[in-house]
Amino acid sequence: MTAPGQPPSAHLAAADRLRRSDPALTELRLQGLHALDSEVVGVPPAIMDDLSAALGASSALTALSLACCQVAPRGWAAMGAGIAASVSLTALEIADTLLGDAGARELAGALRGSRPLATVKLRACGIGPAGCAVLSEGIAASASLTELDLSGSWVGDAGAKQLAHALGRSRAPLARLSLQECRIGAPGCQALGRGVEANTSLVELHLAGNDVGDDGARALQGSTCLSVLNLRCCGIGPNGCVALCLGIAASPALTDLELAGNAIGDDGARAIGAVIARCSALTRLCLRDCGIGARGCRDLSVGVCKSTSLTEFDLCTNNVLDVDAANQRASPLHRYFVAV
Repeated sequence: MTAPGQPPSAHLAAADRLRRSDPALTELRLQGLHALDSEVVGVPPAIMDDLSAALGASSALTALSLACCQVAPRGWAAMGAGIAASVSLTALEIADTLLGDAGARELAGALRGSRPLATVKLRACGIGPAGCAVLSEGIAASASLTELDLSGSWVGDAGAKQLAHALGRSRAPLARLSLQECRIGAPGCQALGRGVEANTSLVELHLAGNDVGDDGARALQGSTCLSVLNLRCCGIGPNGCVALCLGIAASPALTDLELAGNAIGDDGARAIGAVIARCSALTRLCLRDCGIGARGCRDLSVGVCKSTSLTEFDLCTNNVLDVDAANQRASPLHRYFVAV
């Protein structure tokens, strides 16, 4: 059920269906939830209280999504209590909504208290290092969380360090962590690298759009348990790529590597060509817009020829026309992209 930009009465009607535990209402999306309150601009507490009580009463709702909403801090407290009381909610998504550190604190309590909650996506919610600190406590205490997405927030190096510490001691079966465009630099990546190494469940790490750089890439080379590593547009150069390849060569699990938008050049391509020839798990490799020329293309061609696993390879918008057609035919590729 979707209630986009509707007046409070529409949201109260949705809450009433939840309270009655309508078995047909398994997913609720609220967009543009806003109204004038006597104290703040935002959702009147009564509406949030009703939604909170309904969440606790419903045994059918599995997914809750809020987008472009204005909610007062006490409204997040009510929402957090409702999520913690829910016996069915497995997925929570909040996007383009100023949750902030105060709201994150309220939802962190829900992470600790909720039994079924597995997926939490808080995208572009204005969460900073202080909010990450309290969320980290919730992550460490959760027994059900499998996916956390904080993309587009103001995590920074300080917040990344808090999350990394939680990774190292978490009892949650967290498998996917997305921190894209979160203002994280090399120090934060170094902490995350240590956290990933200490974690036994994480298999996907998405860091696209952060200032990882060569030092950050070096710090991630020990993350050999990952199956998906997304480092799109992370400021990684040839030296960082060479260091990262050392970890890839030692990884028995990596199936998907995203390096698009990094200026790795021919030297980086040479390192990747050598490693994909030996990597038995890698199925997808994206090197779009990486400043690779003819020399790097030749080295990649050799690796592609020798690979027994690579099925998707993207070289678009590099300074090359094609990979050796004979090598392409000899490989198991079925999706292959090259364009100037």
